Amino acid sequence: MFGRKSAEPEEQKSKGSDLATYWQTAPLEEAVARLADLRRDAELGAQIIQRRLNEERREEIRCAQCKREIADGKWAYLNTPLNLETGMHEKIYYCSSRCFLLAKQPLTAARYERQEREARDEQESRRRA
Repeated sequence: MFGRKSAEPEEQKSKGSDLATYWQTAPLEEAVARLADLRRDAELGAQIIQRRLNEERREEIRCAQCKREIADGKWAYLNTPLNLETGMHEKIYYCSSRCFLLAKQPLTAARYERQEREARDEQESRRRA
């Protein structure tokens, strides 16, 4: 079965009809047992294939703040800002809340400064009016 080239179309047709004949004529207990074996084999094959695919797809994820590798994709925080050049969201991973807060600190400070400036400007405009 494994390592064999696929059968010619005519052979496949005859195999298909032979298989259909088997399922229609085999004793019911035997057919149910064979079907259970096929399902078990298919499940095992699916699990093995999925594991292999996951290993191939695994990408190295690094923390955006401390640059350490995040093992097995166990990141604590994910930020997806919009890249203005591409118009796509970028994934930025952080390994811990500490790294997330350190990375956000300059943005938070700038936001507070802007809000304070806007509040001051609004108060000054009210005084003038």
